[in-house]
Amino acid sequence: MSSSTLRSIVRSDRFAASTSSLLLVDSDFRIQGANDEYLAVSGRSLDQLHGVEVFEAFPDNPDDSFADGIFSLTASFERTMHSRTRDALPTQRYDVRDERGSGLFVTRYWNTVNSAVTDDDGRVIGVLHRVYEVQRPQAQQSSSASDVLTRLRAENDELRRALDSRPVIEQAKGLLMAERECSADQAFDLLVEMSQEWNVKVRDIAGGLVAAAERRAVDQKNS
Repeated sequence: MSSSTLRSIVRSDRFAASTSSLLLVDSDFRIQGANDEYLAVSGRSLDQLHGVEVFEAFPDNPDDSFADGIFSLTASFERTMHSRTRDALPTQRYDVRDERGSGLFVTRYWNTVNSAVTDDDGRVIGVLHRVYEVQRPQAQQSSSASDVLTRLRAENDELRRALDSRPVIEQAKGLLMAERECSADQAFDLLVEMSQEWNVKVRDIAGGLVAAAERRAVDQKNS
């Protein structure tokens, strides 16, 4: 079902005719499609991209010790899929290798918006990645190495928290599935609803449910 939904998006007139640069990835971040605008701005062909993990297709510049594109985009993809909302990144540098010329990495700056893609049952099956190439921001022209390092550390911490939250969220989903007799997707929907209602992050809601279940187990054991 998920693959057919993604294929239908890629084959749609709206996707093909969009004036935005669009890349569609599945839940494993493998590229399922790109429109002509994206292929033009990235300097790639569809044959080069289809089925390839997005960060394998577009690695960080190995000559830039401060490159943080993969960390930033991974964190954004995670946020998008967990929250099912649109996630916009501030202008960032993400160098792209010149596949049609020198083969060297070329300095590029982008604005990025990521949106969750769901199937007919409401399950998140991928991310629509929309990019806009922009001129080098004035603020980044004068930023010091320490500023870049501080930003990189903050983004690394954010990504680490996103990855660390996965086991807790899965445990919470399991508890809800057992208590509510629902599917994994329905359990995640419940977590999202509680998060939105209480204005608390999903990972914190999940942590509270797991902690409460552990306390109940201890109380039952001691009673």
